[in-house]
Amino acid sequence: MNGFDKRTDGAHQKMVKLVGKGKLVLEIGCGKGFVSEQLRKKGCVVTGIEIDKESAKRAKKFCKRVLVGNVEEMKLGFAKESFEVILFGDVLEHLFDPEAVLKKLKPFLSKDGKIVVSLPNIANWKIRLLLLRGKFDYTDWGILDKTHIRFFTRKRARNLIKEAGFRIVEEDFVPSFPAPFLKKYFAKIRPSAFAFQFIFVAKKA
Repeated sequence: MNGFDKRTDGAHQKMVKLVGKGKLVLEIGCGKGFVSEQLRKKGCVVTGIEIDKESAKRAKKFCKRVLVGNVEEMKLGFAKESFEVILFGDVLEHLFDPEAVLKKLKPFLSKDGKIVVSLPNIANWKIRLLLLRGKFDYTDWGILDKTHIRFFTRKRARNLIKEAGFRIVEEDFVPSFPAPFLKKYFAKIRPSAFAFQFIFVAKKA
């Protein structure tokens, strides 16, 4: 998405709210800093990690520091328990080994800190209909983004977080349905099918 998503039921707004105010935040895949900018407005001090150099340049306007590189490969020199929140906003699906990255960053999370994770839902009703028609075509954005390496259902996302040594303390979702007045209703009944994204808050197990 090219900009901060201002929808009240969108992932950006939900993640910013879940991070909270005045936190020391490590944002993985900070992009151009759209979320970092909003976090700074809430008194957070953000350190970003971004693989794209041009995006990182913009993000530096809103982050205390931006490290440029591949989080799966780079060595991180942070002190233990440096951050109160580590944010993974639609980034784990782009990694070859997301569990290893969660474990790698775990030591840098404070004792009472939390991770906030947003992941697209491959079991969304639209994808199910496409599969019934024999289609699985990658797109430039969304659930079937051509840069996605991993795909997650609600159960697989939960298991990933637990297997990395975290316990989920809160869960939310971004609804997806063609009729706006029905989307929240259907998503609450069966989020595994009608959620566009899942958002998890977890702490060290």
